[in-house]
Amino acid sequence: MRQRQLANSPSARNKIYLVFILWLYKYFVIANLNQSQNLT
Repeated sequence: MRQRQLANSPSARNKIYLVFILWLYKYFVIANLNQSQNLT
């Protein structure tokens, strides 16, 4: 049980980290699109 928990913990953390990066990327892309629209 203990080993299983330790093995699952990094996986869950990586998943959260990936979601966070994707969210930041999405936000960054939207910000860039808005900026380019404002420039034109």
